[in-house]
Amino acid sequence: MSDTLDLGNGHTLQFLGWHPDRELNPQVAGVPDVDRYAAVIEHPAPSGGTCAGGVTFDSDVARFVEPHKQMWTVDSWEPLTLSPSVLCLRCGDHGFVRDGRWVVA
Repeated sequence: MSDTLDLGNGHTLQFLGWHPDRELNPQVAGVPDVDRYAAVIEHPAPSGGTCAGGVTFDSDVARFVEPHKQMWTVDSWEPLTLSPSVLCLRCGDHGFVRDGRWVVA
């Protein structure tokens, strides 16, 4: 799976890693790096142009680093399937990532 997925319907998903500088952040010295910690989903904005929202994948590392943050379960990496649905808090775009595709809610 590449670092950017074309989900269709004008939506793309880019994976983000978590790789802190441990000299600056000694409190996470024993916490492993994560290549796919979160993702940004770019999509068309209702007013025109592009909007973006993000999701954090549920993992032991994410629950340790950001214990109060909402997280998404990865049901499958290939093809990517997430639950629950994804709602952009900026523009209201709402849908599901199912089998590597964007499905409008």
